[in-house]
Amino acid sequence: MKNRMSLVAAVAFAFCATAGFAAAPKEAVLGADAPAAALTVIRHMAFGVDYDSQSTIQTKVSGIGIGLSSGLVNDDGPEAHRRSTVSVDVVAATADGGLAVDISQDRSPPFRVGILGDDLMLGPNVACTEEEQALLPYLARGFVKADTVTVGAKWSAHSYGGGVSALTTYTITSVDDAGHTIGLAISGSSSSQGVKAFDATTTGFATYDISKLVPLKLDLTTRTVVSRGERLGTVIAHVGATLDEDSFQKT
Repeated sequence: MKNRMSLVAAVAFAFCATAGFAAAPKEAVLGADAPAAALTVIRHMAFGVDYDSQSTIQTKVSGIGIGLSSGLVNDDGPEAHRRSTVSVDVVAATADGGLAVDISQDRSPPFRVGILGDDLMLGPNVACTEEEQALLPYLARGFVKADTVTVGAKWSAHSYGGGVSALTTYTITSVDDAGHTIGLAISGSSSSQGVKAFDATTTGFATYDISKLVPLKLDLTTRTVVSRGERLGTVIAHVGATLDEDSFQKT
C-alpha cells in the first residue's frame, strides 16, 4: 500500500497543481471529471494502433415447437474495426517505479492514468478503450522482470482486481544487444466468476526496447468466452501497435 500511495500522491499533485493543492484523496483525484491539469510533459509517445474484433453467439435450442432440431444455433455477433493513434504523455515518474500519464486517442480529450507494475489506476468515470487497456501495461517502468536478459528467460505477472484474476507469462525469444531490444512471446489467461463470468486466453509477441523501456511493436490476440444461460458468446479481438513517435528516442 505504501508504494501505491506514493503514486497516488503524484497523480493527485498532477491534478491539483494549478489549484495550489499538494495532494488529494485517490477518489477525488482519479474520479474527477475535469480535464487533467496542464503539466510539463517529460516524455511524449505516440502509437499507431489497429483494433479488430469479431464475435459469434451460440444458442441452445430444444427444437420443440419451433421446427428446428435440438442442438446449437450459430449467429454472427457484433464486430469492430478501427485504426487510431494513441498518444501518451508522461507527466510524473515516482520513486516507487510508478508513472502518471495523460492518454488521448485520435485527439480525444486526455485523461490521467497511474501505472504501477501490473496495475492501472483509473477513476470510476474514466473508460479506457480495448486498445488502450492492452497497450498501457507495457509502459510500466518495471515491465521486464527477468533475472537475466537471455533467450529463454521468462517471468510471469499476476493480477487480481474487480473480481478478475489474470496471469500472463513473457518469454524472451531473441536479444539484440546492438539495438538494445528483445523479442517476447506472450501467453496469458484471465477469468471472472459470477454474473459477469468469462474466460479469456491471450497470445502474442512484442519487440521491446530495454534501454528506453517501451514496446516498439506489440501484437496480441485474445479469445474471450462468455456464458449466459442458454447462450455462449465468443469474441476474438486483435490489437496491433507500433511506436511512431518517442521523444526519448531523440536523446
